Amino acid sequence: MKLQVLLLLLFSFVFTLPSFASKEKSDSAVVLKTKGDVFYSTGRFPEALDYYTRALDKAENEKSNRVYNACIGCIGNIYASIGDYNRCLHYYQRGYKAAVKAEDVDLQFKFLSNIVVCYCFMKDIKRAKASFNVMMRLPVQDQQLRQYYCLNNQGFIAQTAGDYAMAEYYYKETYAFAKERNMPLMYVQAPYMELGNIALKRKDAKTAIAYFKECREMALKIDNSDKMSRVYKSLSEAYASAGQADSAAKYKAMYLELSDSAFNKSQFYISGSKLFKYENAVNQKLIDSLTTRNTTQLVVIIVFVIMLIVLTVLYRMLRLKNRKLTDAQILLVSKNEELMKSDKQSRLLLEQYAKAVNTVHEDDVPDVAGEAGQESTGDMEGEAEDADGKADEADKKERTAAALLSEEQKNLLLNKINTVMADMSVISRSDFNLNTLAQMVGSNTKYVSWAINDVYGKNFRQFLSEYRIREACRRLSDKEHYGNMTLQAIYEELGYNSAASFIQAFKKVNGMTPSTYQRLMANKPDDDA
Repeated sequence: MKLQVLLLLLFSFVFTLPSFASKEKSDSAVVLKTKGDVFYSTGRFPEALDYYTRALDKAENEKSNRVYNACIGCIGNIYASIGDYNRCLHYYQRGYKAAVKAEDVDLQFKFLSNIVVCYCFMKDIKRAKASFNVMMRLPVQDQQLRQYYCLNNQGFIAQTAGDYAMAEYYYKETYAFAKERNMPLMYVQAPYMELGNIALKRKDAKTAIAYFKECREMALKIDNSDKMSRVYKSLSEAYASAGQADSAAKYKAMYLELSDSAFNKSQFYISGSKLFKYENAVNQKLIDSLTTRNTTQLVVIIVFVIMLIVLTVLYRMLRLKNRKLTDAQILLVSKNEELMKSDKQSRLLLEQYAKAVNTVHEDDVPDVAGEAGQESTGDMEGEAEDADGKADEADKKERTAAALLSEEQKNLLLNKINTVMADMSVISRSDFNLNTLAQMVGSNTKYVSWAINDVYGKNFRQFLSEYRIREACRRLSDKEHYGNMTLQAIYEELGYNSAASFIQAFKKVNGMTPSTYQRLMANKPDDDA
């Protein structure tokens, strides 16, 4: 209990604030804390605790971190004064962490100084020394207080360790330091009280009584009932050690009387309950906030996981679709190559068949050159529009042609058509059309169109487009002879005036763009090629 006197004296003005309460509202955090300081300085802890609790609530609402942290320190001081060191340490450590977060070096120093003393009360010298070392590394602006607490805390640590000689040295240095610099009386009384405690532990009752009497005079000047009651208690113990029972009983009675009047346990319990209620509300608010945040995070995670699953499924479906499309395109490329080979063989067979038909002559094909001359000579696209516009008339002509041509005549005409179509230098001309083809085979557009449609199921425009695109595929596949040619050079040589018309025709025939075809051919295995 002797050490409580020092703790109370050391902590009295550690967490004060600048004197500007008169400028604040009557219920502001600063004003409430100032009122708490008044009660604390006179030893009325229940009232002080009540005001500090109210100041905490206000400071939190006003977002005044410095007032809030100062109140935390003062509440720690109160619990230290009544001997609840675990609770006291809780508030000091809480305040220290807040001061570190706020980068408030002076407040860190104050909290650490109190933490050192608190650990000494708890006989934890190792942590007391560690906290002291951290405290001394802080660049505090008030060098006078820094030096004072440096000396005093070292005395405290030495006293707790049982090294009374070293403790006595530090306390005397602390006392002299405070006297020389005219520091407030509480700073002078604190080391003097501990010098009396050390003398009492050494069984030097006479010296202890002298120290305590001097402390009594100082306590009277400070006008703090709690401090005075503790001095009376120390004097009672010193006189009892000296064998002076009457004086011991006298000071014990004075201590009990003053202690009971200064500290109302029931009122302190009520104030403490208010503090716990406030802290529970704060903790509940924090729990609710964390719960809301966790719920939000959980929802975000769930949504993210669902999106990830959906994207994964879509990605796999897209890959599967692309794989199937690629396989289909590769198959189409292979089939296209087979078709080109088959077409070549078909032309050879038709040529052979035509030579074998001796009964059919070219004169057997009706001479309708005049009709042929009536056809337009526009480009392929223009002819297609004209043909689409006269679909009924074309059907009628084809039915007439079917009635006039025999099978042998049709085959002979088809052979001539294929011969012309096989000549890329002819069909690649931009002005090549149905009329040109009819003239070259010695027939007319009616018979030529019917023969193409009857055998291949296509109109002339589709027929010509397939020949040109098939040649384009061959050139795109033949890197040896056409590898140095650009795509533009290839489609211009095949009679296309623009890339757009070429790509459109290529996609209609092959279901893919020329660039895709080139890529597939480049990746095509040699055995497939």
